[in-house]
Amino acid sequence: MNNLLHPELIERLPITGIAIKRRLEHQIGELVLDTDGALDVPVSIVIRSRNNVEQLEGLLADVAAQDFTGEKEVVVVDTESSDGSAWLAKRLGATVVSMTQADFSYPKSLNVGFQAASHPWVFSFVDHSALTHIQTLKVATRWDARADVAAAFGTVLPNRNATPNERFLAAAALPAYFKSPPKAAYPRVGFMGANALAVRREAWQEVGGFDEAYGGGGEDGALGIALLGEGYTIMQDPTMSVFHSHGLKLAKAAAQLKYWTTLNTPQAFSRQRLARFRPDLG
Repeated sequence: MNNLLHPELIERLPITGIAIKRRLEHQIGELVLDTDGALDVPVSIVIRSRNNVEQLEGLLADVAAQDFTGEKEVVVVDTESSDGSAWLAKRLGATVVSMTQADFSYPKSLNVGFQAASHPWVFSFVDHSALTHIQTLKVATRWDARADVAAAFGTVLPNRNATPNERFLAAAALPAYFKSPPKAAYPRVGFMGANALAVRREAWQEVGGFDEAYGGGGEDGALGIALLGEGYTIMQDPTMSVFHSHGLKLAKAAAQLKYWTTLNTPQAFSRQRLARFRPDLG
């Protein structure tokens, strides 16, 4: 079976693309072996969306293509889209939860989605991501067998809109694909990124959800630290990887990295501040 989705995007990575593709294929094989004979657990897929109807349609197609026998539901948290995103999501069978831009923050949008989710495991993606393979949802089945594991997250590979600098930066992700089997994770850059995340819903409830003091970002890492504080294990699992890019040229990409270094402390969401390096938020 060909498990990969959009393999050409991996092959575009300079120097390490073919190696990452082979390692990901190997990791997917291990995931399938780990879950062989197990009943797939029910999952919810939460997708945050705003005016990305074409990319959202592609992500929903990737979800529909999953080799997964468990019950699944899709919850799209839409923030005042004007391009038909909400209509498309409903037509394709998703539950749409709407919120206003005035009420939006990163943790609040996640909490709204998780509250609407009804299944034991919740996957978190953003509308401009794409899935790397058809076994992604089996990550929940793999880790549900271990009561100590509260979450799993993956690395990020460049999507179709990636700039050359974004592809070169992602090429450095090769070492993450040699974690075999996946390893327990600790807080660092990229820890618990909510664009490629699976969380045990009960654990999310236990720690009070995503901390809404982190309105401007960092809420995903803060959730991870809270879960670790309760004695849970968090896994870095390469099979959770997604394609996700913002199409940023070098100067704006550097500004984004600088911004990320400030997210270890709570700050309010500011669209004006983010717009300086995220034109896609307009």
